[in-house]
Amino acid sequence: MLPVGLRRVAVLPLSWEGDHTELSQGGEILEPILLTTLIQTRKFEVITVNPEDLRHQTGRPNWSGMEILPADFLDSLQRVYACDAVLFCQLTTFHAYAPLAMGWRMKLVDVRTRQILWAVDETYDAEKPGVLHQARLFHAVGAWFARDPRTTGWSKIRPGNSANMP
Repeated sequence: MLPVGLRRVAVLPLSWEGDHTELSQGGEILEPILLTTLIQTRKFEVITVNPEDLRHQTGRPNWSGMEILPADFLDSLQRVYACDAVLFCQLTTFHAYAPLAMGWRMKLVDVRTRQILWAVDETYDAEKPGVLHQARLFHAVGAWFARDPRTTGWSKIRPGNSANMP
């Protein structure tokens, strides 16, 4: 659970290690989706940090949260963006073609206490049977809803009701 006083989060530009074409292309595709998804949660106000502004302030366009940060890094972001926390985002894996894969490493850090409030390091890999099954189910359910104009929400899916799905 997030702290009650967490109202505004500065989201750092998406980072990735090295000069991998797949990761940079994945970053271009996924960063807007990540930001939209964060905004849609309505858990806090999302403030995006411009990579060029970050480069001007710190000498780098992005930070993964795995490196040693400058001493005044969080204080500077708090001053400039009036944020309560900073979200570090790193794309660790991206394969756009079969087998599809996407890996994320993220940390939400309180700028006052310097404590990690939330963290994730997860890879979704279509080669893993469980991931592939869930993706197929998601696609099938989405297709079923798209074909049934009477459907008003996910509540229509019930155990034993999958016979109507493609």
